[in-house]
Amino acid sequence: MLVTSLTNPTIKMLRALRQRKARDEQGRYLIEGIRLVGEAIQCGAPLEMIIVAPDLLTSSFAHELVEHYTAGGGRVLTVSAEVLGSLASKEHPQGIIGVGRAR
Repeated sequence: MLVTSLTNPTIKMLRALRQRKARDEQGRYLIEGIRLVGEAIQCGAPLEMIIVAPDLLTSSFAHELVEHYTAGGGRVLTVSAEVLGSLASKEHPQGIIGVGRAR
């Protein structure tokens, strides 16, 4: 299911993680970009989910990363490019964001 609404409760909760107070309260944080999400998955960092915007995922490595994560039982939230852009702090997001849990 593709999330396209900026007012979706899950998206609002994730957007709040851009603020330190919300990260501290929820014990979660956002990881932006293909390389950083890939490193988090490879080193076994506790990820709650990854958020992907299919229209922005252009590299085969990114697609393989998502497949590897889902094959291991990971949760993937598929969103529109606009929704992912509202979550990202970068001007040109790469189409993937991880949601990490503090240890």
